[in-house]
Amino acid sequence: IRDKAVDKIVKGIEQNTYYRETKDGETKYKLAKGVGMATFNHHTSREVQDDKINPGGYVDPQEHTHITVFPKVLGQDGKSHSHTLLDLKYEKGNNHEGLRYLDQLGQHELCKGLKELGFNVYEIDKHGNFGIEGIDDNLRDEFSGRKKQIENAVGEDATYNEKKEVALKFRATKSDHDLASLRNVWKDKMNELGFNQDKINEMRKPENHTIKHEDKKLADLIDKDKPLSNKKLKTLALSESKFTDKSYDDKLKEFKAGREKLEDVLD
Repeated sequence: IRDKAVDKIVKGIEQNTYYRETKDGETKYKLAKGVGMATFNHHTSREVQDDKINPGGYVDPQEHTHITVFPKVLGQDGKSHSHTLLDLKYEKGNNHEGLRYLDQLGQHELCKGLKELGFNVYEIDKHGNFGIEGIDDNLRDEFSGRKKQIENAVGEDATYNEKKEVALKFRATKSDHDLASLRNVWKDKMNELGFNQDKINEMRKPENHTIKHEDKKLADLIDKDKPLSNKKLKTLALSESKFTDKSYDDKLKEFKAGREKLEDVLD
């Protein structure tokens, strides 16, 4: 499931990578013909070097993937060009629209796979991020040593930038680990908290799915005074379809119709 999610993000990057071409003093953005990327799957968080938080000296599990995009792309003219992906990092004016779209591509695929396995996913914040019903805060906290270390330093209510600054200070160098041994440690910790195979089996039963998601309309999700781009519309459709029985295509069609109605009202 994770591999499929990464593939979706990689494809999304490929379909949204442009380069600038200037002719006769006029600059145009063109879609790259080919984009080179490499992916690296990692399974652990960085070490927490704090005996109070991490007395055993073990690292936490953290499945994540690094996607490295090569600095040059193949242009439609068959030549190499510098791409504009770095611009996405500085898209503050439109609330990082491009990055949020890529994020939801991956989240949508993860949720789709989890639901096919029988798990129930639910919305946890205004950004459309998801949780899995049955995984409680006690379990999350047990494997969140880095979060504890950062919040102990700046407080739970610190801003994102304040936490980020402290995170860099406590950023231990990456080390090699015996993953098989670590998984045994993680499993023992989970068993202590009652999270075992029986618990997982219970989580997958439909009758135990109690958290429901309200099927939201487009008008519930947007600021009517701000322009709504096609990418934003796709991002919202990806996010909302994670939590309902409607497909992404169905939700996108519904949102497009909702945008037309809103535009008629505004006109």
